[in-house]
Amino acid sequence: DLLGQIRQRVDIPLVMHGGSGLSDDQFRAAIAAGIVKINIFTNLSVAATARMIAAANAEGASYPRIVGVISDAFCERCCHHLDVFGASGKA
Repeated sequence: DLLGQIRQRVDIPLVMHGGSGLSDDQFRAAIAAGIVKINIFTNLSVAATARMIAAANAEGASYPRIVGVISDAFCERCCHHLDVFGASGKA
Protein backbone atom coordinates (compact mmCIF):
# COMPACT_ATOMS: atom_id res chain seq x y z
CA ASP A 1 0.00 0.00 0.00
CA LEU A 2 1.03 3.61 -0.54
CA LEU A 3 1.55 4.46 3.12
CA GLY A 4 3.85 1.49 3.60
CA GLN A 5 5.87 2.51 0.54
CA ILE A 6 6.26 6.07 1.85
CA ARG A 7 7.34 4.78 5.27
CA GLN A 8 10.04 2.63 3.66
CA ARG A 9 11.45 5.58 1.69
CA VAL A 10 11.59 8.27 4.37
CA ASP A 11 13.26 8.39 7.76
CA ILE A 12 10.98 10.92 9.43
CA PRO A 13 7.87 10.57 11.60
CA LEU A 14 4.69 10.38 9.54
CA VAL A 15 1.74 12.55 10.56
CA MET A 16 -1.86 12.16 9.42
CA HIS A 17 -3.73 15.40 8.82
CA GLY A 18 -7.42 15.17 8.10
CA GLY A 19 -8.36 11.93 9.80
CA SER A 20 -12.03 12.92 9.97
CA GLY A 21 -14.33 10.31 8.50
CA LEU A 22 -11.95 7.40 8.94
CA SER A 23 -13.15 4.30 10.76
CA ASP A 24 -11.41 2.94 13.84
CA ASP A 25 -10.03 0.09 11.72
CA GLN A 26 -8.63 2.57 9.18
CA PHE A 27 -6.88 4.47 11.97
CA ARG A 28 -5.41 1.22 13.31
CA ALA A 29 -4.20 0.27 9.83
CA ALA A 30 -2.55 3.67 9.36
CA ILE A 31 -0.76 3.31 12.70
CA ALA A 32 0.37 -0.20 11.78
CA ALA A 33 1.72 1.22 8.50
CA GLY A 34 3.84 3.83 10.28
CA ILE A 35 1.71 6.87 11.17
CA VAL A 36 2.92 8.22 14.53
CA LYS A 37 0.73 11.32 14.99
CA ILE A 38 -2.91 11.82 14.04
CA ASN A 39 -4.72 15.16 14.08
CA ILE A 40 -8.38 14.72 15.03
CA PHE A 41 -9.60 18.21 15.94
CA THR A 42 -12.44 18.29 13.42
CA ASN A 43 -13.81 15.04 14.85
CA LEU A 44 -13.66 16.51 18.36
CA SER A 45 -15.21 19.81 17.39
CA VAL A 46 -18.09 18.19 15.47
CA ALA A 47 -18.99 16.11 18.54
CA ALA A 48 -18.70 19.12 20.85
CA THR A 49 -20.77 21.34 18.55
CA ALA A 50 -23.59 18.79 18.35
CA ARG A 51 -23.69 18.54 22.14
CA MET A 52 -23.50 22.33 22.53
CA ILE A 53 -26.48 22.87 20.22
CA ALA A 54 -28.53 20.25 22.04
CA ALA A 55 -27.67 21.76 25.44
CA ALA A 56 -28.40 25.31 24.27
CA ASN A 57 -31.82 24.26 22.98
CA ALA A 58 -32.72 22.24 26.09
CA GLU A 59 -35.08 23.43 28.79
CA GLY A 60 -33.15 25.34 31.45
CA ALA A 61 -30.09 25.91 29.27
CA SER A 62 -27.28 27.75 31.01
CA TYR A 63 -23.72 28.72 30.21
CA PRO A 64 -22.18 26.36 32.82
CA ARG A 65 -24.23 23.44 31.49
CA ILE A 66 -23.27 24.20 27.89
CA VAL A 67 -19.57 24.46 28.77
CA GLY A 68 -19.86 21.20 30.69
CA VAL A 69 -21.33 19.25 27.79
CA ILE A 70 -18.66 20.63 25.45
CA SER A 71 -15.95 19.48 27.86
CA ASP A 72 -17.60 16.07 28.24
CA ALA A 73 -17.79 15.62 24.46
CA PHE A 74 -14.09 16.43 24.05
CA CYS A 75 -13.15 14.06 26.87
CA GLU A 76 -15.27 11.20 25.52
CA ARG A 77 -13.94 11.53 21.96
CA CYS A 78 -10.34 11.89 23.15
CA CYS A 79 -10.65 8.79 25.36
CA HIS A 80 -12.15 6.85 22.47
CA HIS A 81 -9.34 7.83 20.12
CA LEU A 82 -6.66 7.12 22.71
CA ASP A 83 -8.08 3.59 22.98
CA VAL A 84 -8.23 3.17 19.19
CA PHE A 85 -4.68 4.48 18.78
CA GLY A 86 -3.35 2.13 21.46
CA ALA A 87 -2.26 5.06 23.62
CA SER A 88 -4.54 4.69 26.66
CA GLY A 89 -2.59 4.55 29.90
CA LYS A 90 0.66 5.67 28.29
CA ALA A 91 2.53 8.88 29.04
